[in-house]
Amino acid sequence: MALVACGECGREISDKAAQCIGCGAPVEAAADRVALPTVAQIQPDGTFIGTKALLVKLGAKAVLQIGWKLDTADEQTGIVTFTTGMSMGSWSGISGSIYMEDLGGNRFRPRGSAKQNVRGAQLIAPNLFNEAQSKVDKILERMKAIALAHDRLSAPDVLADRSDAKVRASGTIKDVSWTYFDDDFYIGERGSQRKRFANIDDLKAFFGL
Repeated sequence: MALVACGECGREISDKAAQCIGCGAPVEAAADRVALPTVAQIQPDGTFIGTKALLVKLGAKAVLQIGWKLDTADEQTGIVTFTTGMSMGSWSGISGSIYMEDLGGNRFRPRGSAKQNVRGAQLIAPNLFNEAQSKVDKILERMKAIALAHDRLSAPDVLADRSDAKVRASGTIKDVSWTYFDDDFYIGERGSQRKRFANIDDLKAFFGL
């Protein structure tokens, strides 16, 4: 069994179904069906090719790898919600959501928003240095890293080093080895010859991708 997109509502349904379980529309003949992607792939413009469900799973994985609380991961609406630990502005942390903007053609752009929590005896929660949005940006960057790791690594996943709780990955681009840990990318060995990149876009630009 494979998943295909309903021609009317876009919902993911079985290719064996006679009609969509969401809107009731008849399922297209097998020859006319468009198979859905089976993995989320990062594109040069920062968008992803995949499905809403795949992007939600990717966002949920990013939240958990960072070490924050995953509140919800709704594959139908394409929304992931999360809560961080204590922040600079709030004892009860930051709450936010990541949603998958559907650009059509199985292309999505994750976006998000967040806010400082005001709970208990705390009366105000200042958003110092736009800290809330920085948490969203960290999740989006981690989503890109996980997807890039899946595409580029000889090992197909990003692994957590339990000794220091830093997410690590390594692979090659154009026969040059790179590593990813503690939210940064590196090429070269430890020492003066090592080059650091703050995000995926800088790393890809270095390689002319």
